[in-house]
Amino acid sequence: MSHSLRLKQVFILLLLSLAAFVSVISLASAADVSLTFQAGVAGRQAFNIQNKHSDYVTTGPAFSGSVPGLDVISVTQSGPRLVVILYGTPTTPGTYTGTIRHDYRELFVDVDGSEYWTTGGTDSWTWEVTVLPAPPAVSSFSVTYEADSSGNVANPQVESGATLAVATQPTHGTVTVEGDYFAYTPTAGYTGTDSFTYTATKNGSTSAAATVSITVRPPIPGAGTYSTRVPGNSTNYALTLIGSPSLTGANIVRGPQHGTATISGLTVYYTPTADYYGTDTIDYVVYNDYGTSDIAQITITVTPPAPDLSDSTATVAANGSGVVLDLSDSGPIDQIMLLDEPAHGTVSVSDTSITYTPAAGYSGTDRLSYRAFNGGGYDEASVSITVTAPTLAIAPSTLPAAQVGSSYSETFSATLGTAPYTFAATGLPDGLTLSEDGTLSGIPEEAGDFTVSVTATDSLGATGEASLSLTVLPDEPVAEDVSATVAEGTSDNAITLSLSGGAAASVTVASAPAHGTATASGTSILYTPTSGYIGTDSFTYTATNAAGTSQPATVSITITSTAEAITLTPDGGALDEAMAGEAYSASISASGGTGSLVFSLTSGSLPEGVTLNVSTGALNGPLSEDATVGDYAFTLTATDSRGETGSADFSLSVVERAVTITDTTVTVAEGASPPDLYLNNKATGGPFTSAAVVAVSPSNAGTAEIVSGELASTSSSTPVGYYLRFTPSVYFTGNARVVYKLSSAIGVANGTVTYTLTADDQQVANAVDSAVRDFVGERQNLLSNQIHVPSLKDRRRMAQATEPVTVTANGSDATGAATFGFATSLAAVESARRIAAGEDRATAGLGDDFNLWLDGSVQLYRDDGTGDWGTFGLFNLGADYLISDHLLVGLSLHLDRMSDPTDEDERLTGLGWLAGPYASMEIARDIFLDTSLRYGGSANDIEAGDWTGDFDTRRWMADIALSGEWQVAPDTMLTPTMRLVYFDENVDAYEISDGAGSILGIDGFNERQLRANLGLDLAHEIELSNGLQITPSAGVKLGYAALDGNGLFGSMSAGLGLSDGSGWNVDAKLLYSVESGGSQSLGANLGLRVRF
Repeated sequence: MSHSLRLKQVFILLLLSLAAFVSVISLASAADVSLTFQAGVAGRQAFNIQNKHSDYVTTGPAFSGSVPGLDVISVTQSGPRLVVILYGTPTTPGTYTGTIRHDYRELFVDVDGSEYWTTGGTDSWTWEVTVLPAPPAVSSFSVTYEADSSGNVANPQVESGATLAVATQPTHGTVTVEGDYFAYTPTAGYTGTDSFTYTATKNGSTSAAATVSITVRPPIPGAGTYSTRVPGNSTNYALTLIGSPSLTGANIVRGPQHGTATISGLTVYYTPTADYYGTDTIDYVVYNDYGTSDIAQITITVTPPAPDLSDSTATVAANGSGVVLDLSDSGPIDQIMLLDEPAHGTVSVSDTSITYTPAAGYSGTDRLSYRAFNGGGYDEASVSITVTAPTLAIAPSTLPAAQVGSSYSETFSATLGTAPYTFAATGLPDGLTLSEDGTLSGIPEEAGDFTVSVTATDSLGATGEASLSLTVLPDEPVAEDVSATVAEGTSDNAITLSLSGGAAASVTVASAPAHGTATASGTSILYTPTSGYIGTDSFTYTATNAAGTSQPATVSITITSTAEAITLTPDGGALDEAMAGEAYSASISASGGTGSLVFSLTSGSLPEGVTLNVSTGALNGPLSEDATVGDYAFTLTATDSRGETGSADFSLSVVERAVTITDTTVTVAEGASPPDLYLNNKATGGPFTSAAVVAVSPSNAGTAEIVSGELASTSSSTPVGYYLRFTPSVYFTGNARVVYKLSSAIGVANGTVTYTLTADDQQVANAVDSAVRDFVGERQNLLSNQIHVPSLKDRRRMAQATEPVTVTANGSDATGAATFGFATSLAAVESARRIAAGEDRATAGLGDDFNLWLDGSVQLYRDDGTGDWGTFGLFNLGADYLISDHLLVGLSLHLDRMSDPTDEDERLTGLGWLAGPYASMEIARDIFLDTSLRYGGSANDIEAGDWTGDFDTRRWMADIALSGEWQVAPDTMLTPTMRLVYFDENVDAYEISDGAGSILGIDGFNERQLRANLGLDLAHEIELSNGLQITPSAGVKLGYAALDGNGLFGSMSAGLGLSDGSGWNVDAKLLYSVESGGSQSLGANLGLRVRF
């Protein structure tokens, strides 16, 4: 196609587009289609627009504009028409416009005869939708008018400005519109219902029709005459008045003759005269708005109420007569008829009452029923009767006297009840009984005045009681011989007499004693011996009562001395064994006698060197070294000031001189330490040349040692004895046994001291608290020194490693510890693999940015105090990433376990962890900054003697170090370091228990360390001709431990290393350390490191 042809086509298209534009402009001035909706009314309408061209593009027409509440369902091309469908409920009145646009196409014929379609332009149509306002709201309502009225107003409730119209006229009247209301006039003479309908119009919208319902009221009413019955004695009995139609009220014209009446509305309230029964009348009229009715009459018959009975109860005394029963009723009674007669009594019935008489002697329940009548009807009821029990009469009312030992009989009887009767009695003297038939009999056994209570019971349970006096005369008394013992010098000694027979009223001294006085009073006799008399005495006495006086009886009396018999303690037997040449003492005492006592050896002999203290009776040594070995028998006698004596026989064995020890028990106050125990005075066979502790049992009870020359009672500087010094464990409660031995020229013996110990809870808590604090602090020191993450320098070394694993072993005499460790990493493994494969060591580890690493160490150390071994293990692992040659970041996890014995029988074990990020960067050439932040915790167990417990901690650690690695000469390396570590560990409150129920709570605490140090290490490498390398080194470090640390610290070291250059290293080092407070240490360390 030529360029001229294309220009022609473009020109034609421009002309067509211009024509379409002019067409749109000309149509915009008037709508192509219009629709009308009403606000609030749902509707569905469609535009049907004639197409302007014969063909259109396949894409749908575009609809613009909107009407509130209406939706465009579809805009479609349908043959020669364009169809637009609208649907919905318009909400806002008004006129709304918009456009519909659709692209049409035309067939174009080229100059060469070829045809093709091209877009000719856009057809546009305008639309208009008018939304009319919603019609005014109307509602149906009701009204009531009077018959034959006119112009009655009916007010509909419509919005202001609406125009009313009658839609349908009423059937029985006429209605007109009077502005904003209707006027209704009923047809003359018509009463009943009527209706009409109406509409309201506003803004061109007319409502649906609503209905007005009309009631036309009737004319003047009439009253009705009727008869009714009213119960007598009623109050305000309601009577409804009869009348019609449309009554508004009523009036009484003439009131009743036998009562009163009041009126309220159309109801008369009538009250007949009390107790009046018969006919009465009331005249009345009714009225409404049209007038008053003629007089009408109500005829009333006042009727009496039928009897209204209810069952009742009555209580009647036994043996009574003619009791009128109380009948429970309501209403008058004209006549009574008996229905059921009582079973245990008689009744008499009058017209209006019932009289009841119970059977003689009867008590219990009874019942009758009856019927009562009057003019209004009858009713039936029953009376339940309770006949109260009678009080029985008992005879006789007095009793004749009785006598102890003589037969007695009397018979009781009863009346006023129902036979047979039974009897019972209380208060009878022993020997008399009352039978159920009323016979009192027996032989009295005691004298006195008695009150006898007799109870009679009849066959129905009725009772009676009589109180009678009975006098029982006594038997003659009998006095018997007795004996008594009294002490000399006493007075008014009561003599226990022996009296039998009848009770005595008094006693009398018949013949007086020869060596004292006897005084009788009542039935008692008091005896007083002559002063100073000791021996026997006697007198006679008689007893008297109402029946007579007894024969005399004798009282035999022995008067004894008041002095106590002399007795020795012990009262004889073998005394403690004695040893020749050793101290001896035996305590012998005496009691009793008069005045002071004097001891004497009255038979036998004492060992040589033993003497008798005549005042105290004690036997004292020491025995002579030449004392004869054997058994000694002797008698010791104590004599009082009157010459009375007491003796005891004793034996004493003397044994050969030997080394012996007496075991000792010492009770120690709670939480205290016992004083040193002097052993010499618990032993024989001295002087002693040596002493030693053999054993302490149990071993955790404490420690024991022998000390000498500490006698407080001597001023000599020469040792004069041995002491046992025992220091109990603060945790121990129980018996601690210390076995010791003493040696002399004649032998050796073992002795035992048993200490009874009680731990003090506060001391236990303090000791455990101190141990826990030391444990946590020491572990912080170890972690601060040994925790490790690879730095950027370490990563570079790993990248040139020739072996994948490094194993180390170190021993130090300064710390008494041995440490074993290992280390490996993914970078070292890969470097060793590549070097083994022949790659250059300088580049073997390059290119691996990610690294996994792990290392660990175990340190063993021996406690100086207990000799027990402690351990500290640390396992480090992590992963890091080499972001650049100068920056390394990673995450690490550190697990530690520590088991620490102490001097106080304690062992603390802890398992902990720390984890967190770390970074290492080269901030300048050969200057490195290493940082890490870790958080973690630990779980720990406590064993302290019998006490156990556990505690938990939460901890975090921040570590920052600045170091350099400067090669100051070809084989000389200077390494300066500066490090700052902050360690914070919080120990939670915890408890310990001893397994026996005791629990102690211990407060937690916070252990913190801030350690800062500066260091400088210098190493020079010398390579020998055989390929080995020797590296002498020297270093110095100075630091400060703040917070819970120990202040300033420093160290200087000198070392020598020997290596083959790749596989192994041996390092030896001398270390001099200084701590805060001036403590110093010098030690040596030897280590071996092997790579494989």
